[in-house]
Amino acid sequence: MRLLSLTVPFIVLLVGCPPPTEDSDTDLGTGTDLGTDTDEGTDVDTDTEARTDVGVTSRPSPGFCVPWIGDAPSTLSRTGCVSDDDASMPAAGFVPFSVISPLWSDNADKERYIAMPEGTTATFDERGDILFPTGTVLGKWFTVEDQLVEIRLYANGASGWEGASWRWDDDTQEGYVETSGATLTLDNGQTWDIPNTGQCRQCHTFAANTALGLEAAQLDWDWAYPTGVTANQLETLVHIGFLPADIPDVARLVDPHGGAPEEERARSYLHSNCSGCHQPSGGTPYSIDFRYGTDLADADYCGVDAINTLGFGRIPRLDPGSIDRSMIYQRMTTSAFRMPPVGTNIIDDDGADTIAEWIAAISACPEP
Repeated sequence: MRLLSLTVPFIVLLVGCPPPTEDSDTDLGTGTDLGTDTDEGTDVDTDTEARTDVGVTSRPSPGFCVPWIGDAPSTLSRTGCVSDDDASMPAAGFVPFSVISPLWSDNADKERYIAMPEGTTATFDERGDILFPTGTVLGKWFTVEDQLVEIRLYANGASGWEGASWRWDDDTQEGYVETSGATLTLDNGQTWDIPNTGQCRQCHTFAANTALGLEAAQLDWDWAYPTGVTANQLETLVHIGFLPADIPDVARLVDPHGGAPEEERARSYLHSNCSGCHQPSGGTPYSIDFRYGTDLADADYCGVDAINTLGFGRIPRLDPGSIDRSMIYQRMTTSAFRMPPVGTNIIDDDGADTIAEWIAAISACPEP
């Protein structure tokens, strides 16, 4: 694998959600007291002295990794966000991170990074979403079966967030910008779609705070950093000054494929894969709310008729105990009109199994 020194999974950048004309009957949620493992919030040690219990001990300078002005640079090496010695590697100014519940990206391994201007600190909103200062750059590296495929950058410039993707060319050891999108055939025969710049906002919605996955609920866990230290990510980011010490008390997500109860696993999956669009003001004309903290009784899908039923007849968005009659599950596993509609060509079988287990465990929809 090319990125040997920084093998980390990364966050949701530039993945598409349905435009307003699409029906996104893929809501889940579950209603009762999720996230009981939050332990009354996260206590962080603000001691700035040298420590060995954090994943990154000092704050790096972003160097030349800053938002671009005008058109995205034509090559990766011109972005300032990759190593001068090896354009396939992130620049030293990036801090790696990971998420508890990742977005499905066609079996890709993803590495995620943050670069922030010196002297700045991000803030939290009341939901625990991180609000980054102008000048922040987020990066994501995509690798499929040891083949580096694509690098995406999302930059918060003077006019707001902009994203772009660079296709990696192993022959020239360079990445080339694909602002209009592209479809590639990978070494393993898999088809890979690179999104165009206009598709960024289809899932990076304002309602979801634009920078998907960067929230207390996703970062509050002990992660094995490339430094060899396993440490809480929120505490590490506080230590280097990226985050304030006052961490909101929000329900923490769980691994969708771990050992938590079915509801928590399914709700975590839906939060990270669907709620960018499926929440209030998320850009769809439907009232479905896939956010982890929304009670199932208020999420508008359990026992609620689907609008676009894909020829299945009148069926609910979620029918307790029946995946065959749950449009949420059908939308995940159908070959046509699958959700999400952009950024994936392969059905997430493990994710579908997580949702199926949860639906099978629901005996009845809760009263609103």
